[in-house]
Amino acid sequence: MQHDHEDILKEVESRTWFHRFELLPGLWSPGRLDVEPSEALNLSSIPEDLTGARVIDIGALDGVYSIEFARRGASVVAVDIQDPDRTGFSIARKLKGANVEYVRKSVYELDSNELGTFDIVWYWGVFYHLKEPMIGFRKIYDIMDTKSVLYYEGEVLDYAFVHEPSLKKYKKIFAKSKELPIAYFTSGAFAKDSSNWYIPNAACL
Repeated sequence: MQHDHEDILKEVESRTWFHRFELLPGLWSPGRLDVEPSEALNLSSIPEDLTGARVIDIGALDGVYSIEFARRGASVVAVDIQDPDRTGFSIARKLKGANVEYVRKSVYELDSNELGTFDIVWYWGVFYHLKEPMIGFRKIYDIMDTKSVLYYEGEVLDYAFVHEPSLKKYKKIFAKSKELPIAYFTSGAFAKDSSNWYIPNAACL
């Protein structure tokens, strides 16, 4: 049993993780962002029982939210551009025993003819990483119908100075212009992350 535990630990440590969450009792993924997926869904008023619902998790990465949706009984499709065997997705899905389909593609490639439509679209921490955020939202619209609900989360310019100290000098300007829909073009400079591009204010978003 000890040998099995060591093998699992080595496999977990060999993957790339962003989220830190419990995979097995006492075994946590080594990501840098602590998350409690059930709390995130509860704060978004997601029902505990999702039996019969179709959910798509866009930008699933290591699958922390996909797995929680599956635990609640939903039929889940996880979408990400990453190889699920390089990130923690495959091992997390296996250890959790989660029935989640993985589709490797970009948000720009979403197509209702291929994927159908979804009751819940989970779009957390993605839109500000896109060079073409409007195209991303338009493609999401294509996989929704009149009863679909989109849940999105991400950086907004109104409070961007919290994660990017260099923007503190613009705090008053942001406050005065909060009713004007604008987006800050960061060109990879925001929070020292080269994958950040556009940070919209709440009005723009």
